[in-house]
Order: sequence, then C-alpha cells, then structure tokens
Amino acid sequence: MKPLPDQVSRHLGKAYYALVTPPTDYGYDLSFKHRMHIYNAFGRRNNRVANRARGWLGVLAAQKALPHYTMDYNLPNLFIQAATDVLWGLEDERYEVDYFGEKTIDELEYMGYHVSGNRWGYDNGDVDFNGYMAGNATICALREAQGYAPLKTFEQHVKVAEVRMEEKDGRRIVTDYQPVRPPEPKLKTYDTWEVGQSTATDAAACAALALSTHTEPATGKVRLRHTQLRQFWEWWIEKAVPAAWEAAQ
Repeated sequence: MKPLPDQVSRHLGKAYYALVTPPTDYGYDLSFKHRMHIYNAFGRRNNRVANRARGWLGVLAAQKALPHYTMDYNLPNLFIQAATDVLWGLEDERYEVDYFGEKTIDELEYMGYHVSGNRWGYDNGDVDFNGYMAGNATICALREAQGYAPLKTFEQHVKVAEVRMEEKDGRRIVTDYQPVRPPEPKLKTYDTWEVGQSTATDAAACAALALSTHTEPATGKVRLRHTQLRQFWEWWIEKAVPAAWEAAQ
C-alpha cells in the first residue's frame, strides 16, 4: 500500500487524539475542522490524485452507510455507481432511472438535490432518519467524486444572527437584528449532528449519523449513540483514509 503523505498522517494523528480525549458534551466526536485539515492535506484542488482521494473517501463512507437505506427510491445505488464511474474516468456513462429514462451524471446529481430536499418522498413524520442520512451520504459522495470540496462552505451556513422582519407599506423590512452570542470555546468546532444536517455537509458526517443514531419508537425522537459514533470515526481515520489514498493512485 502506498504510504500516506506526511501531512495527512500528522493530521490523522491529531484527529484521533481529539476524538478520544477528552469527550465533549456530545460524547466522543470528530470536529469538521479536523476533517477539513485532512481533506486539504491530500493536496490542491488541481491535483488529480488529491481530488480522487477525497472522492474515494466520500464513496467509502457512503458505501458503509448504504445498508441503512431501506426506502423505495433506488437512486442511492445509482449515485454510488456514478461516483465510482467518475473516479474511474467514465464520466460519459448514462444511468437508467425508473420512470425518468436515461440520465447523465449531472442530471443524477440534480435529482439528488430534489429527492433529498423532499425527504426522499416521505412525510417528515414518516421518514426513516437513518435511511435519510444514508441516502444523503450517497449524494455527497457523488459531488465529492466530481471534485466538490467537502465542507468548504460549511462555516458560511452557521447562524450568526436572528433577524425579525415585518410587512410595512407592502415591503418586508428588518425590525430587529440580534447577533447570536459566539458559542462557548468547547462548542466552536461544531459536532457531527449539526454538520451532518447542514446543506454544506460531507459524505462522512451523513454516514456517521446514518450509522450512529436511533429513533425512539415511543416519542419519535432521534438519539445519538456515542459509542457507534466513535466507532465510525475510528474506522474513518484508521481504515477509510488510507484506503482512499491507495485507490486514488
């Protein structure tokens, strides 16, 4: 196996240390900032091997979560197939989608935005959260395989203020603007729960939630299982990153 670049290995070591000691209020978790450092350490965006490594890392995470997708749409399997085809240089492939005929990779990605935004065809109260996140992981994997920078825009999606608006003379005007107090230092890194459900997430966070959450039958509330979350991130650091780098060569 081709050894990892030194800078990737260093960031993996830091990420593992941060994962296991000390626990945050959310249990053992891996900050999105550590993942950003690892993604960036692969190399620049114009580096073919670096882009392929990031793409394969997204695919591996999505594949690990895919068994939790049990809903009707077959699109997640097509997203994974399309992502691997991109990484193998088969971008001109077309895919047969039920009722929609043949679709290109770009058209598949466009469909992914819509089915995810519509909760994969389910009402909010009926959607299976694990399956929903597993499906979203495959959409992210397809984007990352095409060179989309994972998490690049996440911090732009963090709430910085609360705004109140009212109608006046047929126009909406701002009547109150309250900056949100900066989070406490221990929360500045943001947890997997928040990142995974943002619109600027990565495949890894979606897969982590698919594999580490449980819906309580009595209340319908989704709970995070911290042991499973730590196990996923340990796998991601120890197994997925080296495998993605090897596949990218």
